[in-house]
Amino acid sequence: MFFLNPWLLLGLLGISIPLFLHLFNRRKSSLIKWGAQMFLAASLAERRKRIMVEEILLLATRSLIFAFAALAFARPYASQGNGVVWMATAFAALAAVVGAAFAAVSWSNRLLRKRILIAVAALAFFAGATAATDGIRNYIRASRAGAKDVAIILDASSSMTIRNADGKTAFERAKEEIDDFIDSSPRNTAFSIILGGAVPEALTANPISDRKILYRLLDEARPLEGTFRAADALALSASVLTKGVNSTKQFVVFGDGQSAGWDIGDEQTWSYVKDVVGRLPGEPRIVWRTLGLPDKLRNLTVSSLSFSRDVIGTDREVRIDAVVANNGDEAATAGALVLSTEGRSYTDTTIGQLQPGERRLVSFRHRFRKAGTHAVRANLDIADDLSGDNSMTQIAVVRPSMKVLVVEGARGRRLSERPGAFIALSLAPVAEDSKASGNSRNPFLVKPVVVDAVDLASVEDFSEFSAIVLADVARLSTNVSSRLIDYVEMGGGIMAVCAGRSRPDFYNGLVDSDGVMAMPLRLEGDSPSGLDGIPVDPGAISHASIALLAKEGDLGSAVFEQCWQTSVSDAPDVSVGARLVDGNALFAERKLGRGRIIQFAAALDPASGNLISRQSFLPMVHELTYYLARPVVPNLNLELSSGGVLTLGGNVSEAKKMAMTGLRGLYYANDKNGKLLAVSNDSMKDFAWRNEPIVKNYPSNGKVYAIWTGSLTVPRSGVYTFTVSTRGQATISFPKHKKHFGLRRSRITVDLEAGVQHDVVIVYSGLNFIRGNYLSLSWNLRDNLLSRLSPVRKQDRGWVESFPAEIISQRGSLDATLRVTDEALSIHFPHRLAPGVYNAAVPAFFAPELSSLGALSNGFVNVLFNVAADSSESILSAPTADEVAFISRQSDIAVASTEEEFTRAIGGASVGEELWRRAAIPLLFLLVAEIFLTRWITKQRRIGEEGSVNFEDGNKPSSRFAEILEAMKGGKL
Repeated sequence: MFFLNPWLLLGLLGISIPLFLHLFNRRKSSLIKWGAQMFLAASLAERRKRIMVEEILLLATRSLIFAFAALAFARPYASQGNGVVWMATAFAALAAVVGAAFAAVSWSNRLLRKRILIAVAALAFFAGATAATDGIRNYIRASRAGAKDVAIILDASSSMTIRNADGKTAFERAKEEIDDFIDSSPRNTAFSIILGGAVPEALTANPISDRKILYRLLDEARPLEGTFRAADALALSASVLTKGVNSTKQFVVFGDGQSAGWDIGDEQTWSYVKDVVGRLPGEPRIVWRTLGLPDKLRNLTVSSLSFSRDVIGTDREVRIDAVVANNGDEAATAGALVLSTEGRSYTDTTIGQLQPGERRLVSFRHRFRKAGTHAVRANLDIADDLSGDNSMTQIAVVRPSMKVLVVEGARGRRLSERPGAFIALSLAPVAEDSKASGNSRNPFLVKPVVVDAVDLASVEDFSEFSAIVLADVARLSTNVSSRLIDYVEMGGGIMAVCAGRSRPDFYNGLVDSDGVMAMPLRLEGDSPSGLDGIPVDPGAISHASIALLAKEGDLGSAVFEQCWQTSVSDAPDVSVGARLVDGNALFAERKLGRGRIIQFAAALDPASGNLISRQSFLPMVHELTYYLARPVVPNLNLELSSGGVLTLGGNVSEAKKMAMTGLRGLYYANDKNGKLLAVSNDSMKDFAWRNEPIVKNYPSNGKVYAIWTGSLTVPRSGVYTFTVSTRGQATISFPKHKKHFGLRRSRITVDLEAGVQHDVVIVYSGLNFIRGNYLSLSWNLRDNLLSRLSPVRKQDRGWVESFPAEIISQRGSLDATLRVTDEALSIHFPHRLAPGVYNAAVPAFFAPELSSLGALSNGFVNVLFNVAADSSESILSAPTADEVAFISRQSDIAVASTEEEFTRAIGGASVGEELWRRAAIPLLFLLVAEIFLTRWITKQRRIGEEGSVNFEDGNKPSSRFAEILEAMKGGKL
């Protein structure tokens, strides 16, 4: 606890005045012996107790009046986060006052008086010690005396650009206060300046005391993008302060005082901050100077930007939805919302006026002309108080094509009667004019591949298909079923259309035993059963991908003549997408691993009903197919976080991997710690670079460090001899075998098992351009060694390979890591990225898998991605009392909302809640209570009141004498 007027605490000595007056003015009773005294003993004892209680109350009240008066005039402050301390202090002080009053009243009882005075002294000592500890500790820790290093953190977030009534932004006001703070600080104080935004930026590498440099850096400082991240700014400041020469450290944060970015409630983040700050000498204080948020805010924001489907192609328009919200306190009107992408712009002027809290949806339609990644930007034309949230960018992934495998189960029937044919035609319809002109060009995104069910086993790799449709397939072999289940678990999608040829025992078995299908089929006779002419229930079409068709299309008018009776599984991962009016499910969905399975209870052909004649049939098949293919579409729009993982899509298919030959070569500059310059597949057969650089990125006279990795599968088990020829230095490694080769031809013998992928690694270092330089690998068989080598190492589930990558922005590049697993390609970066659009540079070896995401340039594939801004920056809110208490508990943080509080906090004084009002209110109550208590005690004791005395007749015994006499006769006395 801290007192603004500590000398007025001498008024607490006034507590002793009522006590001394009581002790010196106590009336001593005269002892008069009287024969009837025994009859009055009980009455006197009772009266003595009552008088003691009255005197204790009166003395305690008068002493507390002096105590609360002294405290109120001394103006106490409770430190932030020390609420329990000052409450304990107040309780101990009040208890000491009451105890002193009790001791004064019971002064004649020596033993009781001694015990009470000891307790009073202990309580008074505790109250004084706890009240002084906080102030002394703060003065010692952050005293102005002596040199110190101060980290000035300037909040440079978007909200700091809001102008107040005086026309100045909070950022400008903060710079002015920092100028005054630096100017008024001792000359031996060193400062470091850190701009705090989504990514903090240190303007000084270490604390400096040169005022001219500090003023210049501060004058040139400009706001950053995004939300102020307090934890990151404090961590960066702590690392800068470690380079200072002074032992005393201090943090000062200047900001507008909004809670966004302070990670309030995140114990893990603040534990990290506490650990980083705790490494500095002493316990540095953090002073948060809050300049205050504006009273009124006029602010419209683009709160979201989304696409109507995740799978986007160049074959049709996509709906782009933008939501405009009023996050301010006043009504505002936007001039227009402009959507820009691919060099084209769309303008909507229908937004009009929005009231506070109101939101409005604006939709655009755009057909992308080229495949790849495209930035789509929505910009709001309005001059409001916060311009940083008037635009939003999203990355659209436009795929060049999407292969869908349609498995036809009705082999032998006419094409017009096959359900698979209608599905394939709906996925890639051909216009009549295209047929007439002989134009076979297919403009549609989906490329259907139709195979008969009996030929499905010959399809070596399912992963090259974005989705698979089983069109009235009766049953599948165990091997094919297992492969399809693996395909779905790894992120694929299957649409099973069950019709007349479908065997219920097969599908129901997949429902019960493997948990694959969504619903069992109930059989009545030997064919699908159902009532004639059962329409679709429009109100029961709930699947997200086709919900719009139920509202705007004619899907609800479809009628089915044949449909399986179904009972949907009650598993938690099963949901019904649409129902018929009789309650049976038309189709249901089941999630399996990373993928999905949609199961229809009716065929999609003319025999089952009129669905194929509805206008909604073609978009329904497309939307369901896009939905099934969604897991393989990378999400290139990231949320703001301390680090990130950018998933680029599924990994190379197993069949493609096994089709590759040679070894994967990684070429570094100079040594293994150098920059990765190129990645390529190399045959390793007479691999020479005699008169030209080994790769284009190498200088002609540079030093080469290359690593070739992969695996080898031998035709039969046995001992093999491998020969490596080189003019440099190479190392070849097999499992449990390792051999170093020098400048001349060398051999190694290895015992290898057939049918197993054996990892092989070759490391080479030497000069790039020397006459006749080469490297070759051969073995002792006539078989082609190249055909036995694969660039893929032994890969079980859970394997990870890492390659260096880069994140490129306008401010420079950051290191990242490309991780290749059995499931996906992903880029991992440990750095927090500011909101904006970035390029991820991926080694060119993965260009075939990323051809739809980016262009190949200088040996790398550049993938465009976006980091979204923190939406909380648009909703200005100051931290509550509980949130301030949370921050204060994490470290020694003082929140100063005025210049006076800031000056006290910098000087070491405690900043918190002023408590004089809490002392003044009880003071007024005690003054009133003392008046009523005095009048009540006076009335009880009847001081100064005259009265008459009535004597009984002396000739007759009194009634009391008669009662005692009767009691003696009865033996009761």
